Amino acid sequence: MILSSRSLGELVQLAMKEDENFNQIIELADKLTPYAVEIRYLDILIEEPIIDKAKEAIKIAIK
Repeated sequence: MILSSRSLGELVQLAMKEDENFNQIIELADKLTPYAVEIRYLDILIEEPIIDKAKEAIKIAIK
């Protein structure tokens, strides 16, 4: 199965079908989605990532 999604939340929801423990990171995944999409698709990046937003994303990802 090939899955195509730009939403980390959607991916975590799929993972939750296999392991309920993924519910612990669903909110974090939703917060990180904008960063994942922006960085992955730099050619369509409209604005430069702001340092404070980048630091927040890193803190969330470390959790």
